[in-house]
Amino acid sequence: MPNHYDKLFRELVSGILPRFSRLHLGFSISEATDITLKLQRTCEREPDLVKRIRTSDGEEFILHLEFQTNNDARMIFRMQVYHALLVERFRLPVRHFVLYVGNAPATMRTQLHPAEVMTGYRLIDISQVKSEYFLTSKNAAEVIFAILGDYEGQNEIEILGKIGAQLVTCTNSGLEREKLLEQLRGIAQIRSLNEEVIKKGLKQMPVKIDMTNDPWFKEGERKGKTSIVQSLLRDGTLSLVKISAITGFSEQEISEIKGELST
Repeated sequence: MPNHYDKLFRELVSGILPRFSRLHLGFSISEATDITLKLQRTCEREPDLVKRIRTSDGEEFILHLEFQTNNDARMIFRMQVYHALLVERFRLPVRHFVLYVGNAPATMRTQLHPAEVMTGYRLIDISQVKSEYFLTSKNAAEVIFAILGDYEGQNEIEILGKIGAQLVTCTNSGLEREKLLEQLRGIAQIRSLNEEVIKKGLKQMPVKIDMTNDPWFKEGERKGKTSIVQSLLRDGTLSLVKISAITGFSEQEISEIKGELST
């Protein structure tokens, strides 16, 4: 997946994980702690010896041999990494051997415990999860995932309209909604939805919001009043007290605006 999607999905999946894991992954979370790490793309240590072998019976495999002079407690995990890299590279069975030549008796583990062996993974196709599952959530991050789910015969514009409607009910501010809509635009690209389709869908959003409580509205309102204060100060006919009564700004705020005009 391209890197620009990685960050987006990390943010969104953290939000949906509690309910999604219970209903779709088979476990309930009581506590989740973030782990930040970067895994090395290549193994710093090269295998000591690797050969492609064909036996007299016609069997073909990769022979991997390591030479060891001391007991390495992590040897079993090193061999597991080598195994993954060699299988990916050659697509052949791999046989591993460690030739120990140390003085102390060999004590290294030679077998992985069952929980340490990766034998496969569960594949979860989001397009097979009904969009309505996400649309019934009060979690805004889950609601956005509806665009990736199974529309069950509905079209993209209908789903986008429902996403917009649900986002209104589970967000409290314009800034929060704008961030979520930006994330929605990002993951909608995975479904090859262009900006025009997204706009058509979101036009159905029933935005019945008290704009006086919206941070963007407040910021715009404040800028407008600031312009009025500046005009009144330039005019010079009103005192700070009267300008305060007209605009709602405190006398201190008006003094600060006046100081900015003088610089």
